[in-house]
Formats: sequence, C-alpha cells, structure tokens
Amino acid sequence: MSKLQITLFGGFAVTLNAQPVTNFRSAKSRALLAYLATQPDRAHARSTLATLLWGDLSDSSAKTNLRIELSNLNKLLGKHPALTITRGTVSFNREWATVDVIDFQAAVRTFLALPLEAQTTQLAQLTAALAEYQGEFLAGFHVADALEF
Repeated sequence: MSKLQITLFGGFAVTLNAQPVTNFRSAKSRALLAYLATQPDRAHARSTLATLLWGDLSDSSAKTNLRIELSNLNKLLGKHPALTITRGTVSFNREWATVDVIDFQAAVRTFLALPLEAQTTQLAQLTAALAEYQGEFLAGFHVADALEF
C-alpha cells in the first residue's frame, strides 16, 4: 500500500511514496486535508465541512465546492484509503497515513500517562516526539475567506 505522510508542524507538506504532492487545487483543498488529518477516525458530515470552508456561500454552492475539492483530493492521492468519502460523510483513516501532529500528541499522551518513575526511563520516547515538532502548527498557512478555518 502506498505511504501517505502529512506534515503540519512548520507548514504544510504531503508526500505519497516519498514523493512530494504539490499540485493541490487550492488552499482550501490543503485546509480540508489538514483538518481531516487532525481529526482522524471519525465521520465528518459533508454539510459541516462545506460550512467550515465556504460559510460565506449558499449551502448548495458550498456543497458543490466541497464535492470538487474531494474529487481533486481523490485524484491527487490516487484514491488512497486514508480518505473515505461517502454520500454524507468524509473521514480520514489514521491507520493508512502518518501525520506528525497526531504522532506528536500520541507520544506526549503516552509519556504523561506513565508513572513519574517510569517517565525518567522513557525520556527517549519523549525526545523522539519532540523531534516531530518542526515549527508552529501550519506556520505560514492561510485560507482566505474561510472564516472558521
């Protein structure tokens, strides 16, 4: 299976099989993928996603734009199994991708759940998690006219 990697610390970057994916249709397409990747393993209603990114448009126009962006993402990622798109929902399946933000959060949660005496012996695990942090979340990334994003 193809390897999808999404980096959100220090900016926005996507690789598929170690090759950069750069020809996103728009900033909103990147924003949609970033949002889904940081909210994995749950179904997001299409109407919610449409409002999130195109809240200033009519419901019909927003849903049309979402459909276009989802189609673009599917083509760009080669219908990768990380994205599950149905008539009513869209979800990001974490098992099929690596997302630096999610890996960082999981490592920190695991470390903090350890008893204090175990934390000292597991410091290398936390150090590895800190290596994921390459800069501010989505640094320099902006989506015009997406009020909620």
